[in-house]
Amino acid sequence: LADYRGARFPVSNRAPAAGNAVLITTGDQAPAGLSLPPISGPTIAEVPNPNDPFGTILVLAGRSGAEAIAAASALALGSRTLSGAEMTVSAPASPPRVPYDAPAWIPTDRPVAFGTLVDPASLQGSGYVPGTFNVPFRTAPDLYTWRNQGFVANIRFRAPPGPIIDVAASRLDVSINGSYLRSYSLAPEPNPLGWLDRLIGITPTEAQGGPTSIPPWLVFGQNDLGLYFDTRPLARGACAAIPGDLHMGIDPNSTITLGGAYHFTTLPNLAFFAGSGFPFTRLADLSETTVILPEQPDRLELGAFLGLMGRIGSLTLYPVLRVSVARPDERESLAGRDLIMIGTLAQMAPVADLLRESPYRIEGGRLAVTLPPPLAGVRQWFGAESATERERAAAALATPLGDDGAAMIGAESPFTAHRSVVALLAASSKGLAAMVAAMSDPRRIAGFQGSLALLNGGTVSSYRSGTSYTVGHLPFWLWPDWLLRDSPAATLALMLAACVLVTALLYVMLRGRAARRLAPPARAVSKP
Repeated sequence: LADYRGARFPVSNRAPAAGNAVLITTGDQAPAGLSLPPISGPTIAEVPNPNDPFGTILVLAGRSGAEAIAAASALALGSRTLSGAEMTVSAPASPPRVPYDAPAWIPTDRPVAFGTLVDPASLQGSGYVPGTFNVPFRTAPDLYTWRNQGFVANIRFRAPPGPIIDVAASRLDVSINGSYLRSYSLAPEPNPLGWLDRLIGITPTEAQGGPTSIPPWLVFGQNDLGLYFDTRPLARGACAAIPGDLHMGIDPNSTITLGGAYHFTTLPNLAFFAGSGFPFTRLADLSETTVILPEQPDRLELGAFLGLMGRIGSLTLYPVLRVSVARPDERESLAGRDLIMIGTLAQMAPVADLLRESPYRIEGGRLAVTLPPPLAGVRQWFGAESATERERAAAALATPLGDDGAAMIGAESPFTAHRSVVALLAASSKGLAAMVAAMSDPRRIAGFQGSLALLNGGTVSSYRSGTSYTVGHLPFWLWPDWLLRDSPAATLALMLAACVLVTALLYVMLRGRAARRLAPPARAVSKP
């Protein structure tokens, strides 16, 4: 409900001097001075803040850690059933999520009406220029279509008829994420029976509009479809009044369709993680994700962990109920999982080999980059990474991270193919909190790209280097389209191979035809 405010989760082991707080506790481990109700099971309660008569402590408690988790889950999923100052609750039924069913993401198997994405009243306006009508929507960022086949928005709108506005000069402009798509004229569509309507005094009221193609490369995790009426008054003479009480709007039954797409993409791409939590949010409850925390995390590291989990939940509109937490020495639990590392460089040194599929290394409490081999420039023509990017990253990492600096690294898991690792690393835990805050800043989130994002001096810079990998599924007949779309040299090689094959086939056919022409005619042989 307060998503527009943002959220952060500072951690303390005592009640705040003023204001409100959330207490998560088991047994009798509550801070001194707090008067808690009897804990006989998963408990949710509100108690006064002993340091502030106007403050409240929200208690999530249990006799064990499992019961405290049950209390938190009941609050997150079943808040409408709660009442009173305290309740003993039970763990709510929450079936595991299935891939790509995050409540915040619009489905790709059917059209979605604008009226289900925004309040229909927000699609109505008055005046000649009523402003931009915005239809925000979220989706998984890994949508892939054949030959960049576009998505479709079927837009219908209503505007005043011609006697009021100059319909020939008036239009509705459509854009997505700030990129122009097309314009609709407000002139009524041709009607063969229009003369009959005018004869009997019928004013056309049907909505106008039509389909708008949306290129797939303009669709991200978080999107904004903008619709802008630009209407012009009809010239009515110097002394004629111009009507000002115009009403126009977008039909809430207009739809957007993201059908025909497959879930398939190339990683690492930190833009997906910063904007959508992907690939971890493929399952909204993070049931296949493990977060690796230091053995003894301090309050800033715990705050960064909670802040990141809260942000991921806000991106999917579902709490991260099934995320697992591991320590650096629990390596046996990491296979087959997507991994998120949160900690300082010194604390994450024992699991530094989790980044061995990337060119980045933790060496002596610093980040370093493995420079590319000498032939990397030649390999780049065949789709390999750019050697220049590694050199840029190495130059940036030559300066150690400051207290407020941090790094985010994306790579493939060394344990399981097509699984991901994202590491949030900093010289101090203060930098981890700054990195999570930067992900929630609309002005800085665009800086997260590629496989490495560095936060220094409040500015985010990104670098794209290292080995890429794929996630998702693509039918075999689309693999040529996927493999050749970003590699000019590979495309040229395939074209030459096709030409050679066609030439060889023609040669065989022509040679066989010539041999048949030159062969002597067959003679009949009589038997004695």
